[in-house]
Amino acid sequence: MKKLLIFLALVLVFSLAFTSCGNNDSGDTDDEVNVEDGSNTENGGNTEHTHSFGEWVTTTAPTCTEQGKKERSCECGEKENESIDSTGHSFGKWVVIKIPTCTKDGEIARSCECGKKENEVIEAHGHNIVNNKCINCDFSCYSQGLEFISNGDGTCYIAGLGNCTDTDVVIPPTSPDGDNVISIGNSAFYNCYKLTSVVIPDNVTNIGYEAFSYCTNITSIVIPNSITTIGKSTFSYCTSLASIAIPDNITTIEESTFAYCTSLTSIVIPDNISSIGNSAFSNCINLASIIIPDNINSIGISAFSNTAFYNNEANWDNDILYIGNHLIKARDEISGDCIIKQGTFVIADSAFQYCEDLTSVIMPDSVTNIGYAVFNVCESLTSVVISNGVTSIKDATFAVCESLTSIVIPNSVTSIGLLAFNGCYSLTDIYYTGNEAEWKNISDGGWNYELYEATIHYNYEK
Repeated sequence: MKKLLIFLALVLVFSLAFTSCGNNDSGDTDDEVNVEDGSNTENGGNTEHTHSFGEWVTTTAPTCTEQGKKERSCECGEKENESIDSTGHSFGKWVVIKIPTCTKDGEIARSCECGKKENEVIEAHGHNIVNNKCINCDFSCYSQGLEFISNGDGTCYIAGLGNCTDTDVVIPPTSPDGDNVISIGNSAFYNCYKLTSVVIPDNVTNIGYEAFSYCTNITSIVIPNSITTIGKSTFSYCTSLASIAIPDNITTIEESTFAYCTSLTSIVIPDNISSIGNSAFSNCINLASIIIPDNINSIGISAFSNTAFYNNEANWDNDILYIGNHLIKARDEISGDCIIKQGTFVIADSAFQYCEDLTSVIMPDSVTNIGYAVFNVCESLTSVVISNGVTSIKDATFAVCESLTSIVIPNSVTSIGLLAFNGCYSLTDIYYTGNEAEWKNISDGGWNYELYEATIHYNYEK
């Protein structure tokens, strides 16, 4: 009986197994992802399994600079992995860690949670200058170490650079002792070739001779309108000086004041200037533009010689150089009769000197000033008509004009200078437009004996 029961149980198991295998032929599956499971069917084919993945799970968190990882799993044990992008830095607010000053840069910084820091520079804000001092710090624009010499009356003058090492010099209005600076002494900065610029305070009234001569690297100088006198050769050989503004209160440009300022290209002489000295702008080889006002009274010898304007042939008119309404120079080779053009006001010193072939000169009535030695050693000059506006025949004007026989002098002339007619041995006739009493009132500078040996024709009408 026991064996019979075991047999029936085995038959039941095999019956159930057979039924299960038969059901697989239907093709129904429970998975979403088909894969081969390797089981054998009646037909000898394979079945497919579809994965059903769960939610993504982060396995490695991303950082600011590195990627993270995530994965998900199927019930069958299959896993799928993907990368997670790095988050990048997330910086906080900027924080000032170094405050900028007038001369030094500041710094700001910000941080990320990862510890990464970012820094930036805040540029120095520069000085805020009021009355030549910075209102934010103790900086003074004034140069330190200059040499001052007291005049003993509460004023002083600049005597030299002293131990100042500035290349851009700003002269203070007062000395360390409290004296007002009123002048820059003679040769004070002579040959200070390291200087590049100078600012002069507006209480200075005088600049001495050669004060900045041979300051070959000066490119800029500020001259206040308080200046009334500038000495001889003050800026001579300032070869880097490209421009200059002449103050309004100056009346005279002295001898050689700007000679050899080879970087000057233009100059405007203001209306307040009445006299330009000898060689004032000579050898300014790049000076091509020159403006001179009509009210100039005198122009010295070689005032503009060897300038670009002087050397430009286009500026010469029949061997005569005019600047504006002024006759500057006649070439030595000029010959015959010369008629000075209408509208000319001043004939510069020595303008016709050594013009040995010049025979006669006629001046328009516009001429008011004849310079020193204008016709000196014009050995062939025989006659001259002086214009009615001229008031003075200056020193040596006709000296050694050995062939001069006659001259017309207007009664506007009040003085005759030293040696004005000295050596005029051929002078026989003077035609004077005034009367004898007026003639006798003309002051004589001396050594004009030839003048009084000639016959004077009074009340002459041109």
